[in-house]
Amino acid sequence: MEASYHKGRVDELADRLPTIKATNDDERAFVSHYSALLKKTKSEALELHIRAGERFGKTLYGQKSLLEAAIIHILDRNYSEAQIQLRKISSPQIPERMYWLAVASLAQDDYSSAISRGKLSAAQSSGSARRKRALPDQ
Repeated sequence: MEASYHKGRVDELADRLPTIKATNDDERAFVSHYSALLKKTKSEALELHIRAGERFGKTLYGQKSLLEAAIIHILDRNYSEAQIQLRKISSPQIPERMYWLAVASLAQDDYSSAISRGKLSAAQSSGSARRKRALPDQ
């Protein structure tokens, strides 16, 4: 289903999402995250992402929802709220966190934080790219 979303087949995802019988927090977080991504309005999406982050913050998809909520806040120029959401993310599977923290810091004229976070983001991104290249094709 995730592949459907990334390939732009959102109608297919919208049809299949309600059929999932989520039995644990990871599955519930997955459903909540993608349900939020499919919302038509920004306010609905933001509300669902925040709720998913609060309820399932220890799961990967709960943390991905926190990232999406933060990005919405950044696009709305609500940088302090974005930083609050971004600081809740602890998963190493979400290296974009540092990039968005750098963006928010730069927008608030906190140049030293923006530079250090940008450097961390670059280091994490290059490390992530190296790990992907090192993995055998599956």
